[in-house]
Formats: sequence, C-alpha cells, structure tokens
Amino acid sequence: MKTSAKLSVMIDQTAAVLMVMFVATALQAAPIDLRIDLGNKAGETAGNWNNPGGTDPLHLTGSYPDLIDFSTGLGTGVGINFGTYPWSQFNGDSSGVFPDQSWLVQPATQDGTGWTHSIYNGAAITLSGLVESRYSVEVVSARDAYYSNSISVNGALANRTYLGTPVEDPWDVQSHGLYPGNWLIWDNVSPIVGEITIQMSTFATGMGIINAVRVVGGDPVVPEPSSLAMFGIGALGLFGYSRRRRQTSAAARDLYKGRYAQILSACSRGITNTRLSAPLGRMVKISA
Repeated sequence: MKTSAKLSVMIDQTAAVLMVMFVATALQAAPIDLRIDLGNKAGETAGNWNNPGGTDPLHLTGSYPDLIDFSTGLGTGVGINFGTYPWSQFNGDSSGVFPDQSWLVQPATQDGTGWTHSIYNGAAITLSGLVESRYSVEVVSARDAYYSNSISVNGALANRTYLGTPVEDPWDVQSHGLYPGNWLIWDNVSPIVGEITIQMSTFATGMGIINAVRVVGGDPVVPEPSSLAMFGIGALGLFGYSRRRRQTSAAARDLYKGRYAQILSACSRGITNTRLSAPLGRMVKISA
C-alpha cells in the first residue's frame, strides 16, 4: 500500500476513534435512572431493573452494591442498604389492577418488601454513592389490604403524587396507592454525604410495604466544554481533511488521464517534439 493510501486509512481510523469517544462522552453526560423492584426475582421485570433480592427476595438485608442504570444497563457505583433487620416479602397487587404507566410496569407492583410495626418500626432503605447534587425519588406503596404507612425521604414528606392528588400522610396502600394507580414523588432531593434515606413507619399494629423505587439524577454530569470541542472539532477536521485528500487524489488522477490522452492523440497525429507542462508530460519523451 502506498504511503499516501496508508496515511488516508490512518486518518479515517483516528477520526472514527474520536467520534466513538465523542459519543461515549455524550452518553456519560446523561443522568442515572435507577429502577428498583423490591418484591420480584432478578429477571422477572422487563428491562434493566434492579432486583436486590436476586433469586431470594423473601428477606432483604444488608447491602447490594453497584446498581445498574436502566437506560444503559451499566453499573453506577450506587449501592442500596436495607439495614440489619430483614425486610420480608409481602404480597402486593395480587389482583393485578395497578396499570402500567410512566416508568412503572408489572410485575413491579405485584409484590413488595415490608415489615410489621410489632417487630420493627422506623425501617429505612439507604442509597449511597450518589454524586449528583439533586435527585427525584419515586416510591410505590400499594397492596390488596387495608393499612397505612408514613413514608419520608431524608426526613421529608413527598412533594406530590403521580396523579396530582394531595399527598396523604399516612398513605393508605389500598385507597391512595393501589386502586387509583398512584404513588409518591419527591423532587430536588439533595443527598446527605452522598446518601438518600427512604424511611417508613406505621401506626399501632399496622404494616408497611414498598413495591418499587425509582431514583433519577437531576444534574447531568456535563463534560468540560474543552473536551467536547476537542473530540468534535478534531473528528470533523480529520474527516474533512481525509475527504479533501480523496478529492485531490481523484482530481490528480483525472488530470493525469487527460494529459495521457493528449499524448496518445498527439502521437497518433504524428506531432513531434511535443512539450507538456503537466508532470506526466515531463515524464514522456516524444522524438521525431
């Protein structure tokens, strides 16, 4: 392969690498989207859901590191901790009346994790390793049963509900959650030392349940403008340079072909001592 051809190939390959790096950097800029199913086994909920219980969601306790992002399926470095007392699996939407809407799909609401007041009150689920300055948190609490629980995030009640109804405290898992297909939403939650805590408490001998949780980063991790400019301009510049080289080479080939045709024509007409200014002409000697 000629040196110029090798150079063109190298330029094209370098430009392709820069474009890949540019796309990867853009993907990294997207905020994380964590979807956590607290009552079903791994793989039962379609998509890149997190099922902390794995093959045994009956008793959730301890830590589960590196939750995956729903959009990419890649690890985020965010962990979830259920404390030392095991959360138990509760039947949730056993009648299947909770509709698929927004981010929430069945079977995420069919089961959940919970506990009874008489055993342990004030249970908490903690998310750690959060690096963005603010997040939105959504919590689904729905069950075919009549009881209530109070749910807070970093000590605060929800800002709103999915359906726009008033935030009820305590939250009735049946009339507020299951039947209308509604859940609680917290906006602009700031992590405390990289952590967000979801706490639940019940009343008297009540029970509490959480079916699913969604946590979405509010501040995209924006790459430095200089990095984006370097990748983008560099790739475009190399592509443009490679294209110009190909166009120039094609024009040169056309020129050489034209001069060669002139020489052949001149020879056929018996013209002698023809002088050509083109490079190819200088390479051809025509004698009488």
